[in-house]
Amino acid sequence: MPTTPMANHPLLALTSDNALRGVGWSCGCTAFDPDAAASTAHKLDYTVLQAPAEQPHGLRETYIVDPDGYVWVPDVPIRK
Repeated sequence: MPTTPMANHPLLALTSDNALRGVGWSCGCTAFDPDAAASTAHKLDYTVLQAPAEQPHGLRETYIVDPDGYVWVPDVPIRK
């Protein structure tokens, strides 16, 4: 079966019968530095679900799970 972008989406790792409370909810945080956010998240023992990376849709983003299971997605446009 071909792989689609959604098949590799980081939120899929959290879905199951015992999913966290906030699974499926995510908040895009445009203009928040994903590298700084991931660094701070590590220091606070939050889960960095996906390390900061450039995405095909033109953003550099990271996925961070807070203690309640909600996912925050800080992102910035990729500069060319």
